[in-house]
Amino acid sequence: MSIEIVGLYTGEPKQVKFGDEDSVTGIYKAPVDGPLWLSFANLQGNDVANTKHHGGEARTLCVYPAEHYAHWNEHFGIELPPGAFGENLTLRGLTEEQVCIGDTYQVGEAVVQVTQARIPCKTIDLKLDVNGLFQQTALQAKSGYFFRTLQEGHIAKDSDVRLLERDLHGVTADFCMHTVYHDKKNADALRKILAVPALADNWRNMLQNLLEAAENPTSG
Repeated sequence: MSIEIVGLYTGEPKQVKFGDEDSVTGIYKAPVDGPLWLSFANLQGNDVANTKHHGGEARTLCVYPAEHYAHWNEHFGIELPPGAFGENLTLRGLTEEQVCIGDTYQVGEAVVQVTQARIPCKTIDLKLDVNGLFQQTALQAKSGYFFRTLQEGHIAKDSDVRLLERDLHGVTADFCMHTVYHDKKNADALRKILAVPALADNWRNMLQNLLEAAENPTSG
């Protein structure tokens, strides 16, 4: 499987105006060739505004598959700019159907591990002025995913990306999104995802709540 870095992006939060509302967001990233240092905490020059839903040790790199750009351009009749989804890496050859939670990859000098599918937010729509895009990325399981850093090192736009180890549980990011958005009462599916040790804590908490609800449905 050939994997290519199409774009590498980094950026700090900034204040912007969406309509009449002021907001601070980290979704605006600038393209760079690198090299950038990827630490256990974050990517060099990169930070988030909302630490509850972004960043942290389980989300040091945000990834978006390059293959989806053409799909959304056709679906919405638009022309998305590079880095449209605020990702750090745009990768070709590694979609949500291909990555499993817990898979480890070498990216340049760094070693990273898939921790969760991305739960998109409305900031995507506000940034791009496209109504409903963020919801469709979730419903169609084309929302991207996150890496944690297992080994620090420099990464660059021309870095090689290769699979080091496939997680034995075989739980894809696509399966995770389908379960949460289309099959959240499926206790077996929820348990299957929860069984993956590498799963990010925020997803683990969310799925445990869904599992409790699935196992103890309210009457009438």
